[in-house]
Amino acid sequence: MLRRLFIFLIFCTIFVQSLEFFKESEACMSESGEELNCPSNWIYYFECCAKECCLRTQIVPAVIIGVIALIMTICCILSSIAYCCFGD
Repeated sequence: MLRRLFIFLIFCTIFVQSLEFFKESEACMSESGEELNCPSNWIYYFECCAKECCLRTQIVPAVIIGVIALIMTICCILSSIAYCCFGD
């Protein structure tokens, strides 16, 4: 079971990367006319706003963080309900 889950996660990762959900940073010019080198990776990228690099989160990590937060919230709610109904 665990092995199948691991294989599924590998295929999902390959599929997501092939769809190019990950954006690259835009070229940005400073006020003095110099090009700013804004980095990017799989967690974040930069957009040009007000002549500086503005940090943005990639879509995939944002969704993963949201799902983890949702799962944790559901667990806390279920634990509270279980404690109120079945606690001593």
